[in-house]
Amino acid sequence: MVSLMIDQLKHLPSIIKGGLLSSSQRPEEATETLRKLKEGIIKVLFVSPERLLNLEFLSMFRLSLSVSLVVVDEAHCVSEWSHNFRPSYMRLKASMLFSELKAECILAMTATATTMTLEAVMSALEIPWH
Repeated sequence: MVSLMIDQLKHLPSIIKGGLLSSSQRPEEATETLRKLKEGIIKVLFVSPERLLNLEFLSMFRLSLSVSLVVVDEAHCVSEWSHNFRPSYMRLKASMLFSELKAECILAMTATATTMTLEAVMSALEIPWH
């Protein structure tokens, strides 16, 4: 997952400033990323579901930060593997993302979803069908 986030960060258009928070970073790298995020320099932040559910991380958004868009990449993990592989995916809920992050919109992305998987992802994330 971290290598995918690193790759996505590298391929952002140069006009869009991005950042990454991962467990493989040195503490000073994470501190610098958080500083840039708080100052509004970073417009796209890549984090794992585990980080997204971390109360200390979420507390930053309650105070001053807001989020325009939350993207759940590899969203098929919510339904297919999360029970054993990444249980944190199952804890991601639209209601939490809206309330904790003040997110305006949620986008779930995957390249491998069947209709059944799509329905399972939407249900697990509590994203209503329109």
